[in-house]
Amino acid sequence: MELSLFSPALAARTQIVIINKIDLPHVREKLGELRAQLAKAAGHSRIFALSAATGERVEDLMQRVRLQLDKMAVEDGATPTEMFGGTLALGDGQVLDEMERLADFTVETRSFDGIYRIKGEALDKLVRRTNWDYYEARVRFQKTLNAIGITAALKAKGARDGDTVEVNGMQFDYSAEDNPYAEAAREDGFDD
Repeated sequence: MELSLFSPALAARTQIVIINKIDLPHVREKLGELRAQLAKAAGHSRIFALSAATGERVEDLMQRVRLQLDKMAVEDGATPTEMFGGTLALGDGQVLDEMERLADFTVETRSFDGIYRIKGEALDKLVRRTNWDYYEARVRFQKTLNAIGITAALKAKGARDGDTVEVNGMQFDYSAEDNPYAEAAREDGFDD
């Protein structure tokens, strides 16, 4: 379900499910049961067990993923980079362009509180799938806003640094900076 929110096209792709922590005795003990449950839930048997902590089977996984990507590229006539870039082919001949979907938005200004509200179905999904606890996720979100033209649209609507912007209930301060690291630098006391 979570993958479908991120990208329906990716959710339709071949998947490999990973079981981690097989270095722990209680996980290794239940490995057969876990495999069976995950295979049933996933609807396939591409279940791979490893230990990220010890590195056990990590290299095997990397080789398995490489083979799967090569197989998918041959089937689709595309390179892995093309498959996982901004445009993905759906099975029925349709093409899904994630950037086009994200760029379908409107900007409204609420006169009673001055908040700039951005509306768009794909943007709402982007907000839901962003983990706001991680700085890197916030940087990626800001870069996406810049890339699809939201920063420019807000500026055109009269937004100034520090104005409140809201997307799907998530509020943040507008910044005209093209560099998302500038905000973090200012927070750390660097003004130049």
